[in-house]
Amino acid sequence: MKSPFIYQVVFFAIVCTTTFFSEKALAQTRYLDNVFTDATVTSDVVYGINVSVLTGLPGGPFALKMDVYEPSGDTETNRPVVIVMHTGNFLPAVYNGSPTGSKTDNAVVELCEQFTRRGYVAIAMAYRLGWDPLNTVEAIRTGSIMNAAYRAVQDAHTCVRYLRMDVTLNGNTFGIDTSKFVIGGIGTGGYVSLGFDAFDDYAELQFLKFMDFTDPFNPVPYIDTALSGDFNGEWTRPMNTPSHVGYSNNANMIFNIGGAMGDSSWMAAGDLPIISFHCINDPNAPYHYGAVIVPTTGGFVLNASGGHSVVWNANNLGNNDAFATETYTDCFSERADLINDGIKGLFPFQTPPPGSTTCSDGAGETEQGSPWDWWDEAAYIATATNIGKDGDLENCHALLSNPNMSEYKAKYYADTIVGYLLPRMYKVLFGTYIDGVCYVDIYGAEGPSKVTIYPNPSADIIKISAEDLLRTIALYDISGRLIYEKTDIGAKMFMLSNTRIIPGMYFAQITTDHGQATTKIIFK
Repeated sequence: MKSPFIYQVVFFAIVCTTTFFSEKALAQTRYLDNVFTDATVTSDVVYGINVSVLTGLPGGPFALKMDVYEPSGDTETNRPVVIVMHTGNFLPAVYNGSPTGSKTDNAVVELCEQFTRRGYVAIAMAYRLGWDPLNTVEAIRTGSIMNAAYRAVQDAHTCVRYLRMDVTLNGNTFGIDTSKFVIGGIGTGGYVSLGFDAFDDYAELQFLKFMDFTDPFNPVPYIDTALSGDFNGEWTRPMNTPSHVGYSNNANMIFNIGGAMGDSSWMAAGDLPIISFHCINDPNAPYHYGAVIVPTTGGFVLNASGGHSVVWNANNLGNNDAFATETYTDCFSERADLINDGIKGLFPFQTPPPGSTTCSDGAGETEQGSPWDWWDEAAYIATATNIGKDGDLENCHALLSNPNMSEYKAKYYADTIVGYLLPRMYKVLFGTYIDGVCYVDIYGAEGPSKVTIYPNPSADIIKISAEDLLRTIALYDISGRLIYEKTDIGAKMFMLSNTRIIPGMYFAQITTDHGQATTKIIFK
């Protein structure tokens, strides 16, 4: 019997969202499953005061702020912390040529809310901005952005120390576990997260590419610790005012979504595990090793190591052994393993090639580097116009590197990021391996509804559960032949057994009260 369904398995960033279950049951597992529905947000918590170049040299005081996301109604008081740092090219939004660049960016908020729904305390952390991207002298561009990154790394350490200080002196305001910290960043924040642990040796400041050869007879490091202080920001110096000195800077894991590391040779055995998400054709930050480009001008800054190089090195050093020794079979891992050259912990994004869209000044589409971003176009146009720019043109430029920008699209990327990250993060923090589970969307007039398939692949039983009542499940082989059908289910969960089913790949057509979808399943 043939079916009219189309063989269509929609994949990953614009496809597959995730939920997780314990190995023995479909019960929810905190820190993996969505166990909360809402977040309580405490905004603009000041975690330190430091010197900012944006307030004029030699610098003025600047309040370092964070937004704290906690699960609403949670009674747990000993929760892991995930810090998320925003993108923005170390400049404020609009001035950096994009609608993003703050702790309230939609992508940051979405990730923090996703972590919070799993039970984590999530921190949207702002850091000091400021450098000189328009300078025509390459050495000044390179030096100023290196110092901007250095200051942001100091701020990340300050944030970690603040949270530990709060536990000791303020009675643990946010109910955190001081032994469990994960540091992550998006875009520019990815540079900061990758520098948080690896950028820690003063010899690294004297690599040739980090030296200013303006005077070839007296080259000097771009970063002057006599002026800027130490990596952790604990020394009092003209450009650094330390906070919470004496509290630990330690963390457990790093992740980056875009961005790069100044040089993968910064890494050493014993550094923190790293998970990396990176668009393969990112035009501004290299996926392998290559040039970092100023988005607003196209100017070269320095050569750096992208996600492919960084995670490859982390694996070879044994730093990712805490999770890389496990075999994950969920759809996110399956997708990543198809295109990540066998580098466990690396999720590459393959985005469509640039289209033919142009703006009024003739600028055309570029490769996508941050498809997880979305913004309010009207608000961005108004903001750009208010500071004297052509708002419509600025918005058009932003869309050139993120065509088809929408909340819907961006959230699928966020789902993919969290879906790939969480089981590995859980293994690092808790030492327990639990594989991920994917689900498919069924689309109806009210929007998408989720159907979960777990485990997949399976050697015996696949559990199918839905947000709505399941009605029918039909199983087809790869030739389109119907080999199994169950009708009138009338429940939200169904156990599909491999009895009399030959091991192999099949397509399951699932119908609920919401609609119908087709997805791939595998019996081993």
